[in-house]
Amino acid sequence: MARRDDIPSELDAEDVSPFRRRTREVVVRRGRVPRRLGAILKWISLTALVAAPLVYGGYELAAYALTSPRFSVRSAEDVVLVGNRFVTRDDILNALGMTSEGRGAGANILQVSLEEVRRQVESLAWVRSATVARSYPNRLVIRIVERVPIAFLNVGGRVKLVDEEGIVLDKPDGASFAFPVLAGLDAASNPADERARVAMFQKFMREVGDDAFASGWLISEVSL
Repeated sequence: MARRDDIPSELDAEDVSPFRRRTREVVVRRGRVPRRLGAILKWISLTALVAAPLVYGGYELAAYALTSPRFSVRSAEDVVLVGNRFVTRDDILNALGMTSEGRGAGANILQVSLEEVRRQVESLAWVRSATVARSYPNRLVIRIVERVPIAFLNVGGRVKLVDEEGIVLDKPDGASFAFPVLAGLDAASNPADERARVAMFQKFMREVGDDAFASGWLISEVSL
């Protein structure tokens, strides 16, 4: 019987498969953070790095705008009026708590309530409506629609004016009007009644005004 040592080496080489490889141990390491969670944390970190300077810069910009004198209404010249004819600048400034000398100025334009300014301006009898806008860096622009008078009134011996809504107006200094005197309006008991009486006067003037003018007559007084 032949010993293993006696087998030719050629047979040993043929018996060994050329595709056989030595198996290797593969070490699998598990990360402490799952891949998806890691991506989320990375995105949050990047967002925070970008957002933090923006938030800080926005805060500094807002603080500067709210405290800088550059954005303050410093004088009456910073209040721009548009559309006024009979409403004077002093009327508007007084309604806003300011004077032509600049007293009462200093409000930051970003902190001024445009709605409150509008209400203050519209509290004036001659102002029918108003719109208010900011004009940066430090101006307020107020656009006014004034009331249109249609007749004179005799109120306690003083000449007044009245518009189509029955609002009594003071006669502006230096202004000239050619209206008839309206009598009987003071008998109205409420604003709705006043408007109805004024509407009746306007209808009368439309119906007879042209004929009276063509005949050479001038309507000087209308009694309601």
